[in-house]
Amino acid sequence: MTRDDWKYLAGLFDGEGCVTVSIVTRKSDTRGGKKGSRIMNLSLRIANNDPRVLLWLENNFGGRVSQHGIRDSWVWIVQGELSVVAAQNLLRYSRMKGDQLERYIALHMMKPKGRKVTEKEWNARLKLIGEIKASTYRRKVGLRLVKTERPTDG
Repeated sequence: MTRDDWKYLAGLFDGEGCVTVSIVTRKSDTRGGKKGSRIMNLSLRIANNDPRVLLWLENNFGGRVSQHGIRDSWVWIVQGELSVVAAQNLLRYSRMKGDQLERYIALHMMKPKGRKVTEKEWNARLKLIGEIKASTYRRKVGLRLVKTERPTDG
């Protein structure tokens, strides 16, 4: 993708995108994991009512597009190493969600190769997740508190 594509995508991500982190506890022994073990799923998502730009993303960058929810809404989802590449490029141009993207990249870098996550590592990950959620909340609250004064006719 070109630099202009990344700039466009960063604007789209700032407006319609999100960093998603979910923690799942296994209910049974599956795919090498034991019942009760925890899995952290990380992804970047962009939702839109018009799937055309999301399909362009899927075709030019990767990830997947699927219908989302009960309304006519679509979502582009990218995970794994490809999502880190996306986050690193978006970070260069993002004006609103850079703090979340930095923490997302950090979460991926904390992923151990070929071994279980220690309790200390798990707690460090949970701290980053809390910081992502807090930055989202601060931004929403901050936007609500911004007051615009109208000029008086005088």
